[in-house]
Amino acid sequence: MDEIKARNTYHKIIEKFGPVRPFVNIVEAEQRHIELLLPLYEKYAIPLPAEPGPELLTIPETLESACQTGVTGELENVAMYDRLIAATDLADVVAVLRQLQAASRDHHLPAFQRCTGRGSDPLGGRGFGRGKGRGYGHGQGRGRDPESNSVRHGSGLKRYPCISELFLKQSKEYLLTRAGEIA
Repeated sequence: MDEIKARNTYHKIIEKFGPVRPFVNIVEAEQRHIELLLPLYEKYAIPLPAEPGPELLTIPETLESACQTGVTGELENVAMYDRLIAATDLADVVAVLRQLQAASRDHHLPAFQRCTGRGSDPLGGRGFGRGKGRGYGHGQGRGRDPESNSVRHGSGLKRYPCISELFLKQSKEYLLTRAGEIA
């Protein structure tokens, strides 16, 4: 279940690196995505897939690596939604999938792309302090990974079928079964 796995992974990234953007925003968006999909499961009487365990979460070593993994994941999601939308003619399912695709393409992807440009500095090179800055978030500071003073590359997030992909597979199986019962 990709949305739950993503939400849980982003929580772990926040635990590791602190409340950094875009993870603090996107973790909330993933919860909203789950809430959009749950009524479809209920409406079509499809059982929810099991929640993936914490052993399936791989937390990147650096914030930059986490952001790059986010870029890759969102590009994969946009392509996945194209496939899923083409695979169903259920208007309510298509509407939710289009909404999720737009969120991935128009919001999450650009946020992760901006994040990769910041390197390992969660503030994107903007300082807090005195001097030439104009206040909170507008100073002249530069950031480095405080632990290694460099950028390291982690292993990234593992991708698993998302809840919407499982929903389509299960709903198709359910509808075919129902069609056989009616005939």
